[in-house]
Amino acid sequence: MISQDVNSKKGYINFSTYDYAKIYLQHGLSVIPLQPGDKKPLVSWKEYQKRRPSEKEIENWFKDTTNNIGIVTGAISDNLIVIDFDNEGLYENWLQSIEDGYNGIKEKILNTWIVET
Repeated sequence: MISQDVNSKKGYINFSTYDYAKIYLQHGLSVIPLQPGDKKPLVSWKEYQKRRPSEKEIENWFKDTTNNIGIVTGAISDNLIVIDFDNEGLYENWLQSIEDGYNGIKEKILNTWIVET
């Protein structure tokens, strides 16, 4: 079950890393564990380019741990592509430079996963 702790000041639900990993898996993403506070994989990620982890693997990797989540991009994760910007200003400038007519790419970007770290 997903945690229902709510931060009333910000209106956020406080999900655990395990909760997020399950959600990402349910959305078709291939999830792997990363070292706590780092981006170094705790498993060989090549295997997860070909198959998504099982729910049991997700539980073993994330339940009651401080592991970070990594997502294997590409075909295994519904052709997920990551574009990384070092600051929001660069992202805003890039977004303004995209022409809407190019295969509707701007609309796709505005309606996709966005993560701030």
